Amino acid sequence: MAWIAEGGCLEKSSSRVLVVEDSEPFRKFICSTLRERPELQIVGEVIDGLEAVQRAEELQPELIVLDIGLPSLNGMEAARRIRRVSPESKILFLSQESSADVAQEGLYLGGLGYVVKAHAGSELLIAVEAVLRGEQFLSSGLGSRGASITYRVDANKRLIHTTCVGLITFKQVAIHFRELQRDPGCPDRVDVFLDLRKVTSLPEGGQLSAVCNEIGSIRESVAFGLCAVVAEGDELFGMMKVFEGLAEQYFRKVSTFRVAAEAEKWLTWQRLSE
Repeated sequence: MAWIAEGGCLEKSSSRVLVVEDSEPFRKFICSTLRERPELQIVGEVIDGLEAVQRAEELQPELIVLDIGLPSLNGMEAARRIRRVSPESKILFLSQESSADVAQEGLYLGGLGYVVKAHAGSELLIAVEAVLRGEQFLSSGLGSRGASITYRVDANKRLIHTTCVGLITFKQVAIHFRELQRDPGCPDRVDVFLDLRKVTSLPEGGQLSAVCNEIGSIRESVAFGLCAVVAEGDELFGMMKVFEGLAEQYFRKVSTFRVAAEAEKWLTWQRLSE
């Protein structure tokens, strides 16, 4: 939104918005929320991806609020095509998907914002204003700062102590294991203590097998022994229990704990019993 002078006063110029959402109740919610701001002009409502591309090319709106789970053409592919036919349009994804990887893919495809539908009531208008200013916006949790994977190598104990903080994506996990492979201080065989207590998001369950494949691809240079995982919260704990089953072919033994002290105790006893 730009500011224009009129009669000696500064007013916001209107921004044309195309709403793409196949759920009628939610589409009505989006439109009613946008109409709270008189400077936002809804120029079209679309229910599928192909029509979204066509209408974007025709209307050239300043903003496109775009769902991902659409019929005929999903929102990601629609965004890719919209970038070609309406390059000046700013895209704000609005989706029920709360995966960090999905959000990052949306931004990679040219979106400036990503709002999880569960947070739309409090975040939609804030996100719209940010995106129209050319600023990136990510929903709560997805926008966490300080996301990182750090590790400490204890060569004497043959132990890798890995700590994950913030929004962690599959790409970061893959890079992490490659770093272990290249680290000159990493022993040929190591045990792993994986601390996930400060994680706000992880790869989706379906991607855990890909993470395990990455581990398996470097087994020739790094042999993994025991793996103790600390995971708080039911969702994360449950995901790591699934990881146990998938990763047992790459580690001698894997176990997940809610409390770090229990994990340390288990790891110590397992190593002493070798």
